[in-house]
Amino acid sequence: MIALFHELVSLGVISGYKFISTSQSDRYDSCFRTVYDGRQEYAYSSAGNVLGVGPAHIGVKESMPSVLEYKFDLDGLIADFDKEVKFDSEIQLVVCWKIGHNYEEKYRISSLIVGDEGSSRQFFGSTHVLSYERQKKFEIICLKDLIEWYRNPDTLLGEHKTRFHS
Repeated sequence: MIALFHELVSLGVISGYKFISTSQSDRYDSCFRTVYDGRQEYAYSSAGNVLGVGPAHIGVKESMPSVLEYKFDLDGLIADFDKEVKFDSEIQLVVCWKIGHNYEEKYRISSLIVGDEGSSRQFFGSTHVLSYERQKKFEIICLKDLIEWYRNPDTLLGEHKTRFHS
């Protein structure tokens, strides 16, 4: 899953990321910056670039460092929060294969694919945002959903409209 994400970045399917470090032994998996440089190729557009970032983020030449966490299933990260091994306030982006359901007890997940929700996206390619009490905690790139977006966008939109209300 980690290799797939990095391959998608290297191919330019997901763009604008500059990796600072990756570790298996630190509390969090990776540290990165975004580099959008005001270039329109990164900008969100409902007609042309549904995975792009919103206007508030496009003009930032290079962002401050952000924390990235990898999980096969988001349920594993929710379990880490419950055990206080990791903290939702310290993470800006999660890359996972699937979302799971354990977040539903405490958190809310909204789609960044449905409607114009992507216009608020901070990280290129993010498919969801996780919130707690109406406050955004972090964005999520769900690789399974991202791939489905390219394979069959209508099916994915239907699923997101049903499962992840905004």
